[in-house]
Amino acid sequence: MAAAPKTDPMPDIVVRDLPVEIRTGMSREQLQAIRKAVSRQTSKRRHFIDVRILIPLIFTQLYVVFLIGRDTRKETEDVMDDRRSEGGKIVLRAWSVILATVVVFTGLVVLYIVKTRAGINLFDGHLRDWLPFFD
Repeated sequence: MAAAPKTDPMPDIVVRDLPVEIRTGMSREQLQAIRKAVSRQTSKRRHFIDVRILIPLIFTQLYVVFLIGRDTRKETEDVMDDRRSEGGKIVLRAWSVILATVVVFTGLVVLYIVKTRAGINLFDGHLRDWLPFFD
């Protein structure tokens, strides 16, 4: 026995939730177009894990949904683009500070070596006593 194909109830729910006066004024083609558009939107929203649980209580019931998957909503994509852009700016600033520090430190070391080789000693026995390769 073959299993019945799983159909998406969302298009029918959307059409059913339309006000009666609007729904009755629509042609069959318009209703089919709405069903097709809603079906296309809901088919895009597939998740890796999709757990839906109905918890019946005495006076009410709770509906719990647990989804795991890539978020493909347009608003989320815009926020992520902004975060990536801001993150890129922060990384660029950090690398700029690191590069500037390395350049300044290297420049000071080169100036110290040039000063030492020229025989200019501002302080006797400064780094020359600690680092023998400066002789």
